[in-house]
Amino acid sequence: MRTTRHTLELNTRPRAIAFAVAAAFLPWSAHAQLAPVAPNTLPTGGTVVQGSINILPATPQNYLEVQQSSQRGIVYWNSFS
Repeated sequence: MRTTRHTLELNTRPRAIAFAVAAAFLPWSAHAQLAPVAPNTLPTGGTVVQGSINILPATPQNYLEVQQSSQRGIVYWNSFS
């Protein structure tokens, strides 16, 4: 009897984890459906966290240039489509 109970616990945990992961991503998927992004929208609010990176202002032709002189870098963006 004890083996059956243990097996039942192992079978329910993956479902609980899958539900928790799905619930965590639900706000992002709902937001993506409610707020369509224009095709030419550039990322905004770039903050360099690590590395040697320069983010140049967007040009009138709608180009954003990111210059990186280190092998690795991390940039946090406020929005990124």
